[in-house]
Amino acid sequence: MVEAGALDQLAEGHLLSLQVTLEHCQLTIKDLVLVLGSALQLPDGDLELAVHVVLFLFRLLFLLVQFYFLLLDSLEAFLDVLKAALRIIVAHQVVAVVLDTSLQVLLL
Repeated sequence: MVEAGALDQLAEGHLLSLQVTLEHCQLTIKDLVLVLGSALQLPDGDLELAVHVVLFLFRLLFLLVQFYFLLLDSLEAFLDVLKAALRIIVAHQVVAVVLDTSLQVLLL
């Protein structure tokens, strides 16, 4: 029961992290659209456009790093689920061995 509750909370945390990352990506794209739109209207927009493109690339790099960490967290959560499943399998195997041994002792 404790494992299931912890895994549910972990899954909620991953969903919230993904939601924040996607919102960040959406805001970055909106920012780029606004910057490109305003840069095209300015006479000296070349320098400002270059600066904003560099900033956009940094934001994109930051977004990729966030996705990387989200992927790592998801893999860690998956491995935790597998570890919990293996513990349950081992516990069931121990119970089966104990019951088999108890049955053999009773039959003797």
